[in-house]
Amino acid sequence: MKRYKEFALAVGVALWVWLVWRTGPAILLQSLQHVGWGMISLLAIAAARHAIRSVACRWAMGADRSSFSFPEMYAILLISEAIKFLALAGLVLGESAKGLLLSQRVSAARAVSSVVLDVVLYQLSAMLFFLAGAFWLVWRGPIDAELRKAIWIAVVIMGAATVLLTAGFARRWRTTQRILAKLRGARGRLLVLGRWLSKREEKVAEVSAQASDFYHHHARLFYGILLFNLLAHCASALEVWVALYLLGQPLGYGAAVSVEALTKLVRITGAVVPANIGVFEGGTALILAALGIPAAVGVVLGIVRQVRSLLWAAAGLLVLPLWPGPGVPPRS
Repeated sequence: MKRYKEFALAVGVALWVWLVWRTGPAILLQSLQHVGWGMISLLAIAAARHAIRSVACRWAMGADRSSFSFPEMYAILLISEAIKFLALAGLVLGESAKGLLLSQRVSAARAVSSVVLDVVLYQLSAMLFFLAGAFWLVWRGPIDAELRKAIWIAVVIMGAATVLLTAGFARRWRTTQRILAKLRGARGRLLVLGRWLSKREEKVAEVSAQASDFYHHHARLFYGILLFNLLAHCASALEVWVALYLLGQPLGYGAAVSVEALTKLVRITGAVVPANIGVFEGGTALILAALGIPAAVGVVLGIVRQVRSLLWAAAGLLVLPLWPGPGVPPRS
């Protein structure tokens, strides 16, 4: 697995170098100069996004949320995001680090359940955000017929997953468990999926129970977390809107939402590559090209956003040695 990750990193770096060469270093430098001090505004938007996410992560702890102050949760989120961005197995290690830091103040079970809930609700909000961006794109976006069909297919799949997940919360996962049981029983026809479900059925049931219990005991917090996660996605779209304005390619905010929505698919696709290097820039270029914007602008946009992520990752690494560790939980 480690060699596979290293190979993926090498491929990503090679793709990044090819994109820079294909676009032209001189053009990239000229475009980056247009951003200039505007990078401060992008960093400020990212800071606001981290603040919004920190509130959501703190609420995910339910009755134990007073064990961490807002600045402490902000620091934990920065550390987690830094690991996600830089590590080979970023997502797993980042969430594991978050759970480890939380377990210094609360029980391990509470820490794990809060991390699981945060991940589930963040993904649910990402699905809703994607649907909003995709609907705008197929409704008003200047895209060709083939791409429109592909987006409709993605909308149907994502919409079905969203309905299934939402029904699971509302009905304590009884409907979801029945569907999973039918899929597992069809492993003669869906052999790979059947085996995957058989190995993970108990873990899926445990995660489902934790999320469902939180929904039924802390409904207001549940919807608050979902709302704040949606606001975080909106902040990311605002970053796209501002960055494109700085690059001399202004788009409406609705189009920026669509770009960010499709960018999330790029991040998922390139999750095996650390920092999505190469994949993120190339995917962003393809998305903007589909909207009639030069691919070179997409490469620059991807690089600018990666630089912003790198700066915040550096902040997270600087915060890590300063983390106070176990102590008396704050009152507020």
